[in-house]
Amino acid sequence: NPILMEIVADTYYEYCVKQLPVPNSNKFVKIALHLYERILNEFPDYYNIGWIYYQIGTIFMRQAESQLALSHFHHALVSESRIATLTAFCYEQLGRFAFYEERNFHKALSFLRRAMMVYPHNYPKLWLANLYLLSSRVIFSLRQYDAALGEIQQAIEIAGQLVSKHKQAHAILLDALFVAGQLTWQLRNRQQDTITYLKRFIQLKSEPSDIDVTWSRVHEMLGDAYYALGQFRSAIVAYRVAIQFNPFSPTAASMCYRVALSFYFVGDYVNVIAVINEMIAIHGKDVEIIPSYRVYDTLGAAYFALEEYALAATAYRQALDFEPENTNDIEKMTRYYRYSLTLMNI
Repeated sequence: NPILMEIVADTYYEYCVKQLPVPNSNKFVKIALHLYERILNEFPDYYNIGWIYYQIGTIFMRQAESQLALSHFHHALVSESRIATLTAFCYEQLGRFAFYEERNFHKALSFLRRAMMVYPHNYPKLWLANLYLLSSRVIFSLRQYDAALGEIQQAIEIAGQLVSKHKQAHAILLDALFVAGQLTWQLRNRQQDTITYLKRFIQLKSEPSDIDVTWSRVHEMLGDAYYALGQFRSAIVAYRVAIQFNPFSPTAASMCYRVALSFYFVGDYVNVIAVINEMIAIHGKDVEIIPSYRVYDTLGAAYFALEEYALAATAYRQALDFEPENTNDIEKMTRYYRYSLTLMNI
């Protein structure tokens, strides 16, 4: 009975798709695949044969058998099925493959647009939220940034309307807000949008109890947005949270430096010195992104502002020892180094 075989196969496969902690999950996939292939071979005229092709295609995709998967998706598109959303599902899979594997952005977007067009209008919209999120990534890769942001906004709107009704909507909304924050973070003059998206993300997600790369990244981007807007105290708080939740981040040292600069811009020179000295003690001269001489230049400026001229002279001398290529910086540091030497002897 192909109907019974389909039900059993779908049940076995659903456990694995949902990633439930089921023992022998690989065995379950093999059982499902065996039953699906039996339906294809023994009941080629089965009225839901398109769904069978699709399910086999997703199994092959999970097993990295991409050509076999694509072949089954194409068969599913032209085969009979009682699943109203099947055509949209197939185009989505073809779009994902074109984007992630072939890196053919125009082809991917074409498939995803077809998926949107054929998805039944009276069916649950949550699936479309995921599709908009994927299409935003494709459009961003095409460097159509405003259009990409429009797609993300569609995902946010749909998921936001359903977040109180569906657990999955909450996860999609968080993903969409993160992507929106990341996209606007990369664009000029969109810092306030970045802050809006990421603050909503923080409101919706529970604070982790241990190291969390995503939580750290959200706060680093938030810190960058505050810093660019000159909201330095808010930047300090965000950067420190980012470092707290991922002290091993490759950008941890540069975040420490941005904290020090933020303290400098608000006139808190004592904390500038404390942060930089701690950073040097931890990272030495291995400072990511920011050339090391700038760290000592800032340290010298903080000591100079506090009239600690001997320490300022030492810091400026260390900065100059790095032999920076920027002529203007060399001239400025040399001038303040000499000022410090003169003033320390008065």
